[in-house]
Amino acid sequence: MFDKTFSPISIGTLTLPNRIVFAPFETNYATKEGYPTERQVDFYGKIAEGGTGLIIVQATNVNPEPKAKGTLYIPCLHHDRFVEPFAQLVDRIHSQGAKAAVELVDKSLRATQKKPADLTVDEIERIADYFADGAVRGQKAGFDAVDFHMAHSYTVGDFLSRRGNNRHDEYGRTLEGRTKLSVSILKKTREKVGKDFTLMCRISGDEFIMGGNTLLHGTAIAQKLIEGGADIIDVSAGLRRDDGPGTYSILRGVPTTEFPDGCNVHVAEGIKKAIKAPVITVGKIRTPQLVEEILQAEKADLVAMARPLFTDPLFPRKAREGRWEEIISCLSCNYCQRVQQSDKPVECVQRTTMKDGGKVTRTED
Repeated sequence: MFDKTFSPISIGTLTLPNRIVFAPFETNYATKEGYPTERQVDFYGKIAEGGTGLIIVQATNVNPEPKAKGTLYIPCLHHDRFVEPFAQLVDRIHSQGAKAAVELVDKSLRATQKKPADLTVDEIERIADYFADGAVRGQKAGFDAVDFHMAHSYTVGDFLSRRGNNRHDEYGRTLEGRTKLSVSILKKTREKVGKDFTLMCRISGDEFIMGGNTLLHGTAIAQKLIEGGADIIDVSAGLRRDDGPGTYSILRGVPTTEFPDGCNVHVAEGIKKAIKAPVITVGKIRTPQLVEEILQAEKADLVAMARPLFTDPLFPRKAREGRWEEIISCLSCNYCQRVQQSDKPVECVQRTTMKDGGKVTRTED
């Protein structure tokens, strides 16, 4: 029934067992120093056990400046000392047959309440170096790919955004200028990791905010990134925080009950039509039937979910075994998001663990 969903896909040297992706999902499970914890390793291990093909480990900081983290319990890859702990996490994912990527992020602008226009050219290029060095560490840890966080209201996303980037030099003004940092990250990384390591870019295909990027701009950005060396475009949407919490842009990034399922799929579809590279879609995709429908219609090559797989890590396995009616459906209530923003370990009101041959039991974890 889900032939396309569970068909393998090869992207360069990377072969995925199926088309389901665990989207980067911040958990607050790391230590304050940025090390993965046993709880975090176990968390990703359970997602892998459930049959997800590609797991993108949550936003991981690449900036070594003490004030740059932006999130108290964010994992880090800004120093070699983090490589071995991450290698253990990757091994756990690989042991279940899944592939592993890590989302690399710089949150320094948001953390210090600065804008792209506040940085010197040297500071901008230093950020590009931080990303490239983080990618090298990810490669050393055994990750199969890195996913550069170039979306939402974080540093690189701000540089890409018409709304966020008010620079008047070569790093602003035009599409060429706004993509200069992103392309620099890709080129510096490719020089260090070689031609066979998979590079992904997560972008906001449409920011859904006045004065921000529309799908027209998101498509042009994706084209520039592919030209710059990206292998996969990971298409998110919204989540610009300029106007405060609970705005339309933010809710498009984590769609709530008011939005129809798959409300952002058309954004990925538009970008897929314009580029010759695999595209990931995400955003309130809660059933295996919708996953298959998206793939069969060729609106995307891969389908990512975060909240639904957090709610029920066994989602893929149940679907593949014809037990889709047993999937515990995400409510799209965003309780997990509210917990994460309070710097507490993320929980779900429906979080379950499968025990005793498939019996569903509630758990506090």
